[in-house]
This record gives sequence, C-alpha cells and structure tokens, in this order.
Amino acid sequence: MLQKRDPTVTLDNEALIIVNKISAVTEDGTTFNLKSFDFDLNNEIQDIYAVGLAQYERTDFDPKISLTGYRDSADSAWADLASQALKTIVITLGTGTGKTVTLTIDSARPLSNNESDDSGKLSITKDFRCTKDATSSSHFELMWSQAFNHAGFLVVPSTLKTTKNY
Repeated sequence: MLQKRDPTVTLDNEALIIVNKISAVTEDGTTFNLKSFDFDLNNEIQDIYAVGLAQYERTDFDPKISLTGYRDSADSAWADLASQALKTIVITLGTGTGKTVTLTIDSARPLSNNESDDSGKLSITKDFRCTKDATSSSHFELMWSQAFNHAGFLVVPSTLKTTKNY
C-alpha cells in the first residue's frame, strides 16, 4: 500500500522573470517604434506510425516575425522589400538583472509590408522570414541576457538557437 505524503516546498527570495515591457526594438541598429510583434515558428508536426514505431516528427520549420509600428519618413521598408535586403532584428523584453530576454534575428528577409491609418498616424506591418545566418546557421537566438544568482547557484546567460537544417 502506498502512502501519500504532502510535499514540502522551500521557496527562495529570487524573483521570477516577468516581462512587463518591451525595452527596445531595433532593425539594423535603428530604433523601430513598435506597437506589437508576432513571432511564429511555423512548425508542422506529423505523427509517424509503423510497426513498433509511434512518434511525432517536426517536418517543417519556417520561422516568421511580423512587426507592427509607426512609420516615419526615414523608414526604408518598401526599398528593403524591393531589394530583399536582409535585416537584423533585435527585440529586448524586460529590464533588470536576470529579468531581460533578447530575441535576435540576424538574417530576416522581408516578405511583405502593409500600411494603414491609425487615428491619423501612419502604421506599418512588416513581415519577415527568419533565414539562417551565415555564421552560426541559426534562424534566431533567444537569450536571457544577464547572469544572476539563484538559490546559491550562478546562472549564466542561456541561449536557445535553432541549428537543425530543414
């Protein structure tokens, strides 16, 4: 007979990472007045069944990002779309030690632009495909950008990169 025990949990004083604001958004080093963004990995997961085999496999991977913000006169979105110039997009979420996450896309290829009127201001949505960069062959990098001390252990910056070729 199994006996249940009530688990005890020891809490520490470390704060959880809670993103409460977007600190900065840059496109090739230039600040973009962002209202919202959408980051989609566009994974296709398929079930594979055979004799003695039952698993899921990611068969497609096509990450994309959409940035929606206010367009200014220096914005080169339409020229970039025409030339298919690769852009570097960096989005920094949160502030403070151990509470900052950075999404970096080194090779974002323009897919489309859509302009609209937002209460008298010119709003633009820029869609990009996240292609592999030439150096690390990753589509994007998601990183906790600052080391912090958690429960007596030093936690160094962590990075999630995409490295599998599709």
